[in-house]
Amino acid sequence: MEGLFWYFILFGVVLAVLLKWISSPRIKGLLGEYAVHRLLSKSLGDARYNILRDVTLNTSRGTTQIDHIVVSPFGIFVIETKNMSGWIFGSQSDAKWTQTFHRKKIQFQNPLRQNFAHIKALQELLGLDERKFHSIVVFTGDAKFKTHMPANVMRTGGLLPHIQIRTTQLIDYGEVQELVDTIETSRLAHGAETNAAHIESLRATHGRTP
Repeated sequence: MEGLFWYFILFGVVLAVLLKWISSPRIKGLLGEYAVHRLLSKSLGDARYNILRDVTLNTSRGTTQIDHIVVSPFGIFVIETKNMSGWIFGSQSDAKWTQTFHRKKIQFQNPLRQNFAHIKALQELLGLDERKFHSIVVFTGDAKFKTHMPANVMRTGGLLPHIQIRTTQLIDYGEVQELVDTIETSRLAHGAETNAAHIESLRATHGRTP
């Protein structure tokens, strides 16, 4: 019986550690990005859409990390993903948005401003007019918007319609692959070293980590 008792104690400790790990902001973010990637890959599978995931670029202001880029003749869709629960309050002009969860209020950077910086980095790299970019912020998880959100801020179910409704050609078909190649050759390699460099860049620029 004593051995069984300690087995259950050990199991409880491991389970608590696992639950804490899964609920950490970093892991929740990765799970949200994976869900969006599966959705994009499954539904935008034809040759018109080129999906790039987790792109870290060097810029004149440090590094920037972009969750998803979809390069198409209908523009470049730059997607910032937030995996959150609770109530979300914010507006386009607010520097910070607020998450209310279990009676706690947590402020986070306005993701529209975050994505604006991503687009500026891509403009700097590709030399394209800002009118050829589409900024999208998508919330996974069960977060609920408690204030009116701009049309480009949405839950997961609104992502594909928001992309597929755009059928006006903004980029020559022959140029699309060139843009993809430029991003691919400029992105930093995946790995712990790149993540550490990005975190250090955030600390230096904003005094924060993701």
